[in-house]
Amino acid sequence: MSLSVIQYAQSFYEATREVKNEDLEEVVAEFVKLLVADKATTLVPEIMVDFSEIWNKENGIAELLITSAKEISETQMAELKKKALESTGAKSVVVKKNIDPEILGGLIVRVGDRIFDASLKERLAQLQKALVKKK
Repeated sequence: MSLSVIQYAQSFYEATREVKNEDLEEVVAEFVKLLVADKATTLVPEIMVDFSEIWNKENGIAELLITSAKEISETQMAELKKKALESTGAKSVVVKKNIDPEILGGLIVRVGDRIFDASLKERLAQLQKALVKKK
């Protein structure tokens, strides 16, 4: 019987959450055997993404993904981390940065399932829609 990606991730979390470091290798090996038996090894990248989200949520860690056209300053980073902590009530924040010149300027900030798009590309798209609407 095959499980969904989220079911595999939840099962892996349950199997590892209270395991001591010295026993972790054995638990991981058993999980890999399960995936092989279920012919589900191609799902590993998706399972690990979901596992990471479950782990972070259960341990009070907020995920902050910042997409910008260029590198942002340490001051800006600190302010974004502070706001993420305040808005989520998390104990800590894990930051992932992504540089994407195609957004032209500004930021796209994702905290959990919330997205704040303040990119220049998005602003120009909104302006274009407004102009077309007025015609």
